[in-house]
Amino acid sequence: MTIAFHPRAWLTTAALVAAMATSPALAVSPALPPADDASPSLTGEALLRSCADPSANSCWTYVAGVSDGALAASAPGAKPYCLPGELEAGDLVVAVRRYLVRRPEGRQRPAASIVLDALRSGYPCAGERKQG
Repeated sequence: MTIAFHPRAWLTTAALVAAMATSPALAVSPALPPADDASPSLTGEALLRSCADPSANSCWTYVAGVSDGALAASAPGAKPYCLPGELEAGDLVVAVRRYLVRRPEGRQRPAASIVLDALRSGYPCAGERKQG
């Protein structure tokens, strides 16, 4: 499955997801974990298992969602990373999997933080150095 991501579509998607997430009528689970529970809902280790199959919808949906949210939340002109004009969903997953495989010591961190670090490393903006 090939999906082309376009920056404007990402922002629209992120805005829709944010609106849905904050709508009480669409709330899936009213219960939140206790405030003192510091463990993330998804770790890098769990994400790596989910992404074992690059075509797995849950993996690329999660990665694209984190990416969309980060780009939507960034200040104008201050993107956390710079994605090429057209990108396939699998490209983001490959970058995140590569990052996780090369850094096993950090897999217990929250998955969203790992996705952001992987995208910063794999898709630096002009003037920044690409990291392996």
